[in-house]
Amino acid sequence: MKALLTLLVSMMIVLTACATDSEEQTGDDTDTEPGEEAVGDDVDGNDEDEEGETEEVDAPQVSDFELEISFNEGGEWSYEYERDGDSVEADMDQEGGPEQEGEDLDAEEEIERILSEANFTPDMPEEEAMNAVYNALDISEGDLDEFDLQIEFDDGSTLDVEESF
Repeated sequence: MKALLTLLVSMMIVLTACATDSEEQTGDDTDTEPGEEAVGDDVDGNDEDEEGETEEVDAPQVSDFELEISFNEGGEWSYEYERDGDSVEADMDQEGGPEQEGEDLDAEEEIERILSEANFTPDMPEEEAMNAVYNALDISEGDLDEFDLQIEFDDGSTLDVEESF
């Protein structure tokens, strides 16, 4: 009986040691299942507090937006937008280029629609920023001669894309 008890205690010690080594090797000392997120994990840019509520991490907002597009068949579109607090100045000029629905578009509304659809970020790759503009304006790269995009965010960061085709 004594031998059986000694054997059981020895096995428990070995199993406990193995479990501890496994946690140390993976660096995972949480009690979560695979695929389950521990409270406080910052996977999607949001922080969770202990009650499981998320705190949004504010992404920088566009404070200055300038876009100039020249078409290879003639025509040029330009957009300028500046936000300073609650004050917004916007200007849009579309000469030539592809026909657009709603020719009498308000500059501020149109540029804010572009910004909303494109969802620009300071670290956005140039190609992704260009494609976001193409999609928002319903144009294609093959129609363009020049593309110039300059964005300044409220945190001082910038996104600049210049391309000649």
